[in-house]
Amino acid sequence: TVHGQKNGEDYDWNILELDSGVWHVDVNADAQSGQPELRLLTDADMGGYAWDTSATPACVGFFEPEPPPQEEQTEGAPEQSQEPAPEPEPGPEPPEEENPDEPEITP
Repeated sequence: TVHGQKNGEDYDWNILELDSGVWHVDVNADAQSGQPELRLLTDADMGGYAWDTSATPACVGFFEPEPPPQEEQTEGAPEQSQEPAPEPEPGPEPPEEENPDEPEITP
């Protein structure tokens, strides 16, 4: 629970530490405004509020999630492509070879 001021009057609200970060939560303000869900607020969102910031954790928003670990490949197992290899384009025809066993015909 944070004890501070809202618009110059004594006021209390909460700070929650969640997996996604540390947040201010003002249940009374949300209920009075008809807000259907709790709003998770950062320090920057707290306009009109004043509190001893040295006695509370900073509420800065989302933590950066750690990337999932990459799977290790088994040694000797080549990586397989999902796409088939393209067909090679046909090249020029090789020249016809002369057969040395056939006699040469001259006109």
